[in-house]
Amino acid sequence: MSTITSKEAIRIEWKDGNRPVFVSPKDEDRFYTTSQEAAEALRHRDKIAQFQKEIMAILKHLREWMRSHASDVDKCYFGFRSGRQVIFVVPRSAKFDFKLSDELTQLDIELAEKFHLSRCEIMQVPGYSAETLSTFIDPSEAILIYGFSA
Repeated sequence: MSTITSKEAIRIEWKDGNRPVFVSPKDEDRFYTTSQEAAEALRHRDKIAQFQKEIMAILKHLREWMRSHASDVDKCYFGFRSGRQVIFVVPRSAKFDFKLSDELTQLDIELAEKFHLSRCEIMQVPGYSAETLSTFIDPSEAILIYGFSA
């Protein structure tokens, strides 16, 4: 097998079908695949990178939004529920905050318009006790975006 040492790009195209591709990285592991599989793996890697970048942007946006609504928001978590990304907002009020709910609806629309790879659901959840909060989310498995954990 020949080794290419020039700086010229190696072109792998989907249309090459099952043409074999052999890659040997620095640690000398060997990977053998087809042109189609290599192209799909690289596409998948790029989508994961885009998704991660968008999630970080969403978290930053949420943190800023929560800070600007500090008088109404006690905590905010980012987690998963039934396999979906969910933003859990704990109001300062012990009761459901209808004004905050309207503002969260606007935030939901804003996120949907700005971010297209990561669809999130926003829920206002009671958090006046750890037991009440735990019926909606396990705080140990979520990211605390805003506020302080007990």
